[in-house]
Amino acid sequence: MNKINEVTPIMSEPDSSGGNAMKETGTLLVQKPDEIGPIVAQVAKLVETYDPTASGDADAPLFKEKESVGLCTIMCKYAKPLDYLLLTLAYTGTILFAFSIPYSNILFGGMIDEVAASNSMDSVMSSFLLMVYLAVFSWVTASWQNFFSDWFAQRITYRIKCAYLEALLVKEASYFDENSPT
Repeated sequence: MNKINEVTPIMSEPDSSGGNAMKETGTLLVQKPDEIGPIVAQVAKLVETYDPTASGDADAPLFKEKESVGLCTIMCKYAKPLDYLLLTLAYTGTILFAFSIPYSNILFGGMIDEVAASNSMDSVMSSFLLMVYLAVFSWVTASWQNFFSDWFAQRITYRIKCAYLEALLVKEASYFDENSPT
């Protein structure tokens, strides 16, 4: 006798002669216990007669399209006042860092002009110190931007994960038999 967990072809039906034999409807003959045979036959009949357009309009799509959700919608839904402050500080760091990039080119061009125009190392050293200060400023503002944007992202991500977990825990167990949780 076959085990219950063996694969049963969906196209088989119970044999009318009784017992646990299955009648061949395709190319396979399968035996199952008496409790499984009627269930397999019922599922086979449902699969053979299934028409996805029978329940509604024939031109209607089979699956609903998911509505798109924008970044601002997610931020407004899950952000708190501290998160808006963190985002503002991250944007400020980004703007300051962005100003330092072209300014470094201006300083470097000025330093090259001073080297070509004068024989004095004092003016070159002052331009060099300005470049060093600008490099430190760029590093600080880039770090500032990364720190605050990362902190903001972690806080929002944590709230989204908590909301997702709460939504999963509220669902009935049978929901997961029919649907994927992702």
